[in-house]
Amino acid sequence: MSIGVWQIALLGVVVLLLFGSRKLPALGADLANGIKDFRKVVGAQFATKPAVGEDAPFEDPSQAAASRPSAAPVDRR
Repeated sequence: MSIGVWQIALLGVVVLLLFGSRKLPALGADLANGIKDFRKVVGAQFATKPAVGEDAPFEDPSQAAASRPSAAPVDRR
């Protein structure tokens, strides 16, 4: 089932009757600002999320051994 021209026209008439011609530009502007803010938040969220395989920042192996405690031998008697 697809939406035809008559359904879109009827929807436009109903919206026009509900909100009036004076409030439609303000309603459209508010909707546009909401979409713009949503895109900004989603874009910022994906920009800060690490890519697959990049969970931890790169660690130099020579410094990694110095920063971790050394494993003491375990006495297994």
